[in-house]
Amino acid sequence: MSSTVSWVRQHRLISFFSLAYAVSWTPWAFDAAGISLGTPFFPGGPLVAALVVIAVADGRRGFRQLGSRLVRWRVGWVWYAVALGLPVLLVLATGVVMSALGAPAPDLSAIVW
Repeated sequence: MSSTVSWVRQHRLISFFSLAYAVSWTPWAFDAAGISLGTPFFPGGPLVAALVVIAVADGRRGFRQLGSRLVRWRVGWVWYAVALGLPVLLVLATGVVMSALGAPAPDLSAIVW
């Protein structure tokens, strides 16, 4: 086992935050150098950092634990309905209220994806 793996296992939180910061802001260095990658920030940095730290520190066992935690909820079916239905209900309610107030529909062609 290398010293880097040992250090990451002992300092998981520091490793995660350092790696998340580095991965998220590395495109800024390219942008500052005049090499445009589209945006000077990578919002997926924390996810990438978490996956790398899990892979280095725990390996497959860590990914199995992560997967089991993602799909295991200890709540009733009502909360599943709330979690999935509330965002849809809020969007629909906002549309109804804006239509009732006579607000114009947003110009979605102006959005830069």
